Amino acid sequence: MMLGFVLETFKPLIDLILKIEEDLPSTLKVLKYGISAEQYVARGMIISFYIFLFSLFSSIVIISILTFNPLFGTTAALIISFFLSFSFFFFYLKLPSLKVRSIENKIEKEMTHAIPLFSAFVSDKIPLEYSFKSFVDSNPTLRISKEFNEIYNITRFGGLDIVRALELKIEMTPSRKLRNFLFGLLTTIKSGASIKDYVTKSSEDEIIEYRNKIREASKKMTLFLEIYMIAIVIGSIFLLIVTSIFSLIQPIPNLLELQFFIVFVLVPIISLTLAKVLQTFIV
Repeated sequence: MMLGFVLETFKPLIDLILKIEEDLPSTLKVLKYGISAEQYVARGMIISFYIFLFSLFSSIVIISILTFNPLFGTTAALIISFFLSFSFFFFYLKLPSLKVRSIENKIEKEMTHAIPLFSAFVSDKIPLEYSFKSFVDSNPTLRISKEFNEIYNITRFGGLDIVRALELKIEMTPSRKLRNFLFGLLTTIKSGASIKDYVTKSSEDEIIEYRNKIREASKKMTLFLEIYMIAIVIGSIFLLIVTSIFSLIQPIPNLLELQFFIVFVLVPIISLTLAKVLQTFIV
């Protein structure tokens, strides 16, 4: 009831939001939400309105009691409530794309070793859908196995052939890289070429790409380690020597505490921070 009212009353505003968030319909389709983009936006508006009301009344009471100023409490409550409801609505609109991006990153990381593994199950003598099923049974924990299993289920229970199943999955997959791989499979099947050769070539490309990533990551790690050795290790030793020499000329208050802080607090903190940065380069 409420959803229908919002859809009819605020249709121009919903259409404007969907023009801004133009990827929302396809994102909801990929996530299989089962509702239209218009309904999703309208639901977000309803929840945001309830958040606004709850925040408004609770903020008015709390701020008025603390400040003994009802006018100031009402004004501040309005500002806080608008901010909270708008922030929620903005996050609500971005949430599907964040979920898709998270799934995409996970799939594309898995493809580095999943495609070479998949090539072992592919043969031109057996239907491709059974190759998908064999891979899924052998690697059930991989996120990409869920995508492959959906292709098998479409052919096994949906009554469609592998070509149509691949076409549907290409439209629904959250990963651009996996989409390209499936499109290559589809093209190979339609052209009558060897599926085994295509998957083998794709696995070789994945291995080459992985090696290139490792090479680039090692270069970046080497650069950071050089910066670490010069700026942190040598720099801290130099600072300790300089402070010790100056303390002979003019006493420095709390010199031992300062040197202790540099060696046992500052350097470890910077080292841990650098280690976290280096983790981002590990493929």
